Amino acid sequence: MALNYLKIRNGLTLKPTTLPTSPENGDVYYDSGTNTFQFYENGVFVTFSNNALSNLANVAINTSLLPGVDNSINVGSASFRWTNINALNYIIYGSTSGAITLQAANTTTSYSVKWPSAQGAASSTTLLQNDGSGNLSWQLATAAPTASTVMSRDTNANTQINNLIENVFTTATAAGTTTLTVASASRQQFTGTTTQTVVLPNATTLFNGTQYTVMNRSTGVVTVNFNGGSLAATLPGGSQVTFTLINNGTSAGVWDVTTYPVNTIGTFDGQAGSANGLVISGSQLFAQSATALVPGMVNITTQTFAGAKTFSTSIATPSLLLNGTVSGAITMNAGSTVTPYSITWPAAQSVGTTFLQNNGSGVLSWAAVTGFSGRAGQQAISSGTTSQAVTFSSTLGTTSYGLTVNMKNVTDAFPQFQPLEITAKSATGFTVTWNANTDSANYVLEYIAVPNV
Repeated sequence: MALNYLKIRNGLTLKPTTLPTSPENGDVYYDSGTNTFQFYENGVFVTFSNNALSNLANVAINTSLLPGVDNSINVGSASFRWTNINALNYIIYGSTSGAITLQAANTTTSYSVKWPSAQGAASSTTLLQNDGSGNLSWQLATAAPTASTVMSRDTNANTQINNLIENVFTTATAAGTTTLTVASASRQQFTGTTTQTVVLPNATTLFNGTQYTVMNRSTGVVTVNFNGGSLAATLPGGSQVTFTLINNGTSAGVWDVTTYPVNTIGTFDGQAGSANGLVISGSQLFAQSATALVPGMVNITTQTFAGAKTFSTSIATPSLLLNGTVSGAITMNAGSTVTPYSITWPAAQSVGTTFLQNNGSGVLSWAAVTGFSGRAGQQAISSGTTSQAVTFSSTLGTTSYGLTVNMKNVTDAFPQFQPLEITAKSATGFTVTWNANTDSANYVLEYIAVPNV
């Protein structure tokens, strides 16, 4: 409580002409030079503020401007508004707790934004859009294919678009390795004239459903490996394959490999023979030759077929080769100049000793030997010999006779039959020779000698 005070009712003029020479704390005087009141405090005179507060120094009025009671007064009003508030931070407090701090970047190119003139629609897909001039507006995102709008998902997590344009990256093959990552383009095209190896990305860095399409437009083979090294696909030139990630639990992942439909024919016999008769590799179809091991097509070179073959029409060939089951062959040829004719073989095997007879129309039949004036029989053949002489039981009386010979062995499991050649012929007998020694004594020479009429 002040012990000494001055009570003035009708006014008091404080107007010394000079600054007090020995002021004390609490002294007040009016400075006529600046037309301001001066107050002596702590060793210095301090200027009182004027009514407009226009003479305040560029310092804080106090530590902070605080209301006497929390949430009790406003800064400005609807009728008396501040033009600008200049601050580094603008903090908005929640009525209960928490706060939002608005800040500009440390270095900012100055710009203005204007908020929309009305509230936006009640939707989780309502967004603020800037027109590039700082004018903000509410934009409703949509799952429909609408131009120049923000895309969203519908209640089923689906979105409709006109086209999804995926990036493509082209690499010239160089017998090197291209390792894809999560940042790689989904379409990889390879051009050039040599090979290339592609490694799929680490599956653990991808979402399930991620796809990569490898297009080989090179003339060399492109090999695609899973992450870790195992083979995923081999792409010949002109083919392409799409890889879809099904499980990203490991770096290699589980991928679905989709080969595009065949659109080109590969080189004949360009792939290893397949039991299916044809081979599909990439988008190419490879035909193959038939062999004794795999089915296929007839080519223009020598081939060996397996299994019995039945032809519904004639076979045009200059020679018919009949192979022995173990070795040797019989070649049946037509004459060099032939008047075309046909023959029909008997419908069943003969019974007993018979011969083939032609009825003049090409129909053959087995005929029994009656009134036979020729000679027929069998002659045992020794082991290790290459010839066998036969002596008729009685002379034929002529050397003009037809002779049919056949080597037979019904004992050995794998007899070695050979082509036979008649090297000597007389009225009393003949001699037959062959190339290699007989391998057992179980061979028999059968013969029929018929005099020519």
